[in-house]
Amino acid sequence: VRASPTVDAAGNVYVGSRDNHLYALSPAGQVLWKHDSGADFDSTAAIGPGGVLYVGCDDHHLYAFH
Repeated sequence: VRASPTVDAAGNVYVGSRDNHLYALSPAGQVLWKHDSGADFDSTAAIGPGGVLYVGCDDHHLYAFH
């Protein structure tokens, strides 16, 4: 993990990893979901209006999750 985690209003944690996944974790640490991009997620995610999660990836894409 190279980036800082991001925490939403419900306490869920979002963090990218060098294993090519972006993880969503519950406040208790349970994996809620993970997304495999095929490239590292080295940047810190940001939460925008409406709770949309934005994060850049080493595959040269900006991802948006809702």
